Amino acid sequence: MMKKLITLSMTALAALALVFSCTKQEVVELTVSPLTVNFDVAGGEQTVAITCNDHWTVTKDADWITIGTDKGDGNGSVKITVPENKALDTREGTVTVAAGEVKRTVSVAQLGKKPVLTVSPDALNASDEGGVLELTVTSNVEWTLTIPEDAIWVSAEKKAGEGNDVVKFTVSPNEGLEARETELVFASGNLVPVKVKLAQMGQEPFFAIDMEKVEAAYGGGTYAIAVTTNLAWTLAIPEEVTWISADVTEGEKDAVVTLTVEENIFLEGREAVVEFIGGESYSVELPVSQQAGVPSHATDSLALAKIYAIADGANWKESRRWDFEKPISEWPGIKLDEDGRVIECSITNGTVTTVEWEIPEELSTLTALKTLQIVGSKLKGEIPSFFYDMTTLEVVRLNTNDLTGSLSEKLGQLTNLTDLYLNGNKQFSGNIPSAIGQLKKLVSINVAQTAVGGPIPQSLTGCESLKNFMAYSAGFTGEIPDFWDQLPTIGVLQLYDNPGLEGPIPATIGTLKSATGIQLKNCNLTGNIPASFGGLEKCGNLQLNGNKLSGVVPAEVQAHPKWLPDSGWKYEVNILPQQEGYGLTLSDGSLDGRWTAPRSSEQPDDIALVLDFSGNKLTLYIIAWGMRFEGTYTYASETVSYAITKGSKALTDVHYDGEGTMDSYSWNAGNLDANTLQLAEGYAWYDMTVASNPFNDLYLEYKESLASFNLKITGADQATSSYIVIPDVVLTKVK
Repeated sequence: MMKKLITLSMTALAALALVFSCTKQEVVELTVSPLTVNFDVAGGEQTVAITCNDHWTVTKDADWITIGTDKGDGNGSVKITVPENKALDTREGTVTVAAGEVKRTVSVAQLGKKPVLTVSPDALNASDEGGVLELTVTSNVEWTLTIPEDAIWVSAEKKAGEGNDVVKFTVSPNEGLEARETELVFASGNLVPVKVKLAQMGQEPFFAIDMEKVEAAYGGGTYAIAVTTNLAWTLAIPEEVTWISADVTEGEKDAVVTLTVEENIFLEGREAVVEFIGGESYSVELPVSQQAGVPSHATDSLALAKIYAIADGANWKESRRWDFEKPISEWPGIKLDEDGRVIECSITNGTVTTVEWEIPEELSTLTALKTLQIVGSKLKGEIPSFFYDMTTLEVVRLNTNDLTGSLSEKLGQLTNLTDLYLNGNKQFSGNIPSAIGQLKKLVSINVAQTAVGGPIPQSLTGCESLKNFMAYSAGFTGEIPDFWDQLPTIGVLQLYDNPGLEGPIPATIGTLKSATGIQLKNCNLTGNIPASFGGLEKCGNLQLNGNKLSGVVPAEVQAHPKWLPDSGWKYEVNILPQQEGYGLTLSDGSLDGRWTAPRSSEQPDDIALVLDFSGNKLTLYIIAWGMRFEGTYTYASETVSYAITKGSKALTDVHYDGEGTMDSYSWNAGNLDANTLQLAEGYAWYDMTVASNPFNDLYLEYKESLASFNLKITGADQATSSYIVIPDVVLTKVK
């Protein structure tokens, strides 16, 4: 009996141990990849990966399938090999991986020699965001893919292939609310085409704005609110809220709404709620609050403090820093009117030394500002929109900074503007807006050394006070408009170094009687100098060189008192030189006439007449000395000299042509350098008795072709008579 009890106890203990061990046994995990293996007719070898935490076995159900191993432990792999399929039909089999009770089956398929074309899956679905989808093509033939032409939202990486392949499709985002679909067609010869439906969901309706609230300063301002939606929307502002406005109040899909809050002139704050409504189901309320109004002087000081902070005023040049313990009126560059309002803010060259900064919105609260000068002070960014609402501005100098962007058509709002200087901002671009014609008080505009360009606007004629138009080294193109007679106050016109400017020089520039400087050099201007330029009475600086001008300089221009080679207009440097293949001349070779030195009632010590006929090729008589007499005069010991420079020929023949007698003459030619040809130099002793008012000319005949020459005549009268001998020069072609 005792032995039986012991046996039963041991059996019970063993059973208990078995139960205990089973409760602690780990769960078998088995993963096999891939679960589908396809072979073409030729067969081949593919590997299946096994991930397991236990012992596993491998079996197959087809004798044409060969497996590399039939068992293993833990992670591993098995190679599946199939030979060539000589049958016409596709054959299929399975390979099973088992670990305990867990099994995974790998489908094995091999094409036969019979043409096959299948595609899986048989349908594709895309989200509204689009993306990349795949289709698996199983085939032993060549095939093509067709996508309907109207399905422009679908594209495939390939539209033809041969044998097995994977085709990827890119589906664009669906920005509409409606779903859409199309049909993808795979075809091969006489096989039945395989059609795959591709469907894409429409967007879910959405509506949002990017601002939770607007907190406006007492001076008001503008606020850009982005509306993000795929719905039609409206903006509702309560009718009684007149201090809030918007540039747009309705739209379709995404938009940016500019909300404008006017200056609060009251001493209490104010609040309102505006509502953005999207479709029939969405609504977003936007609270708007504004600070109470404060005295203007205090507002101005806050604006200046903001400028000082963002421009790192603590590190400004010491002599230009603003001392907040002193009155604003003592701050460098700041001027106030009698009411204590800021009327001038000047931050000049070298003041800002450490940071690049942009014009802050607080500048707009300086509502009495007349002069704004931020010159060479590391200013960057675009000219802000609120700038064009500062209608008290008269002088704006923002030159020599790093501004970008362009001038807005809102420039026409600054009707008090007299000076606008943007020169030296090399990245500043765009055109001069047509609205510039509204600036009736504008005296000076300077966009030189910028990228501002395009055609010079016709509306510039509206600037009836304009004196200085400086636009050199910029990007202006086309012809210079012929409207300068409508701008009679112009004093300085600088358009040089604009290679895009072409065409003729406008004749109306010559009507600018007040112009002191006209600089049109280094462009691509053509034609000749207008004769009207002879009327530029006050012009001391004329630069036309480096263009494509040609022809004979009009006599009216050559008669200008500043038409001098080495002074005045310095035409040898500033006018005559042109681009290669072009050039201006002083005559067409048909000179004929008499040039007479000015007469004077006083007797000078020396008389000089300098004529420059460079660029001609003439055969000339040079009548070197002419005298006019009435009655009988006796002269003694008179010294005269005549010289042609840049010549090298000898003289021929000395003639006397006139009535009366010449008792004697003698000429003594001196020794000359290589660049000077002396016509005559020495003493002439003579007595003349002539009839009333004839011409009596002592001349030298010079019958050579002169490519260029300068003629200088000087005479020093040593006679006792009070009548001074006046030299004339006659140039006439040899018959």
